[in-house]
Amino acid sequence: MKAMTSLLYRPFKPYRFIGETQNPHITKIIPFDGSIEVEWIDNGSDGEHSITVRKMGEETVVRTINPAPYSVKISDLENLADYEVTLSRNGSDKSITRRVRTGQMPGDTPVCYLHPDDTVFDFSGIFVAGPSIVRCPSGRLLASMDVFSRREEYACLSHLYYSDDGGVSWHWRGDLFPCYWGRLFLHNGKIYMFSGTNGQGAAVISCSEDEGNTWSAPSTLFYACYKGAYHSAPGSVVSAHGRLWIPISMGKWDQIGFGMGYISAPSDSDLLNPQNWEMSEFISHDPNWPGSPKNVGPGLDDQGADIEGNIVCDDNGNMHALYRMDIAKGVPHTGKTIVLNIDPSTPDKSYTFNSIPDCPVGCNSKFCVKYDPKSKMYIMIGTEQSLEQAWHRTVISMAVSKDLHEWRVVKKLFDYHEMDRTMVGLQYPDWDYDGDDIVMLLRLGFNQADSHHNSNCISFTRIKNFRSLI
Repeated sequence: MKAMTSLLYRPFKPYRFIGETQNPHITKIIPFDGSIEVEWIDNGSDGEHSITVRKMGEETVVRTINPAPYSVKISDLENLADYEVTLSRNGSDKSITRRVRTGQMPGDTPVCYLHPDDTVFDFSGIFVAGPSIVRCPSGRLLASMDVFSRREEYACLSHLYYSDDGGVSWHWRGDLFPCYWGRLFLHNGKIYMFSGTNGQGAAVISCSEDEGNTWSAPSTLFYACYKGAYHSAPGSVVSAHGRLWIPISMGKWDQIGFGMGYISAPSDSDLLNPQNWEMSEFISHDPNWPGSPKNVGPGLDDQGADIEGNIVCDDNGNMHALYRMDIAKGVPHTGKTIVLNIDPSTPDKSYTFNSIPDCPVGCNSKFCVKYDPKSKMYIMIGTEQSLEQAWHRTVISMAVSKDLHEWRVVKKLFDYHEMDRTMVGLQYPDWDYDGDDIVMLLRLGFNQADSHHNSNCISFTRIKNFRSLI
C-alpha cells in the first residue's frame, strides 16, 4: 500500500481493513415516503449484483432485485419503517448491511443519510453532520458532510457528493480522509477543502482542480495540542485586501472557553504551502463587553463558547467576524450574536471587540452569514430561538441587516417548533449563491434520529429568487 497521495478515497477503509475496499460497497442510501434510493460501487468485480431488502428484526426477505448499473430506487415499501439493505456480488460476496428508515425528510431532497444503528463508518462515527456546499464554475454543486460520534476526537471522515442538475439529484463522489469540520470553497477557479484531521486535530487543506473529481493530498497548516485543539465548522471564506481569510476557534469543550481567531494567506499564493499561511492571535469572551449577557464568560455559569465564526467584507472593504454565542445559562439566554473587527493591515493580530447586537438567529447554534453586493445587505441563515425555546433547533430562518447591528427575520424557511425538541433538529445551515437563488444544506435530526443533535440526514434546499424576501 502506498502512502497517502490524495484526500479522496473510493471508499475509505481503516488501513487494517484496506482489503475491504474490493468488496461490494453501498455508497448512498436515501429514504423517501415508502421508498428508498440506493447507489453502489464494486472495485472487485463488474459481475452481476443483487440487492436484498428486509425489515429490521425480521427474517423474511421483502425483496431481492437486480439493480441497474450502480443505482436503483426501490418503491412500494412500508412508510416510516426500518429496513436492512445488502448488496451481493454473484450471489456470494456481500457488502456491509446498511440500514434505513423510510419517510420524507425536510428540504427539497436528501443528499446523505445515516441510520443511527448503521455502523459502517463507526471508526469515525454513527451520525452525519457538518454540511458544506459550494457552487463550481461550471455550475456543478459539491456537498460535503462529516461523520461523528459522541467522542469527537475519533471523528475523521467526510463524504463528498456532487450534483450536475442544480441539486435535483446527488451522487457520491468519494470519502474524504482525514477530514472533519470541513469547509469547501472556490478560489481562483479551484475548489479547496479546509478542515481538521479529527475533532481535536490539526488544520489541513487540500485542493481539487477538476471540480471535485480528484484531490491533492492534504497539507498540514497548523498542529494542535491538548489545550489548543483546532475547532471550526463549515462557513465563510473571504477574499479581501489581497488575502484569503478563514475564521477559526481554538480550545476544547472541557477547557474554559474558546479563543477566537483567524488564519490568512496571500490570495495569489500557493494555498497548499504552509509557509504562506499566518495565524492571528486569539481573544476570548470578556464578560465586561458592553451588551454581554449576565453569567456569560470564562469561569462563569456559561463559558460563552464563541465558536463557528463567519467573516464578512462589504463593498468598502470593512471586515468583521460574527461568532455563535452559547448563552443558554445567560441573561438573556438567546437572541444575541457577537461582532468583531478585523484590521486587514495586521493579519497576525487578534480581533477587536465591536458589539453584541440583538440577533434572532445568532446564538446557541451555528449560523452562516454572507454579504450580498447586489442588495447591499448581510444575509444570515440559522436556527431561530425564543426566550421560551432556547436551545431548540426546530426553526430555520433567514434574517437580514444593513449594518450587522439591526437584524430582522424575513422568512421562516422551516418551522417544526411544535415537534419534540429533543428528537427533532434542523441546524448548521451552509449555503452559497447560485445566480438569484441560494443553494443550502441542512443538518437534520428527523424521523427517529438518535436525538435532535445526533443527526441522521443532510438535505438540500434551493431558495429561489431570495432577494424577493428581503
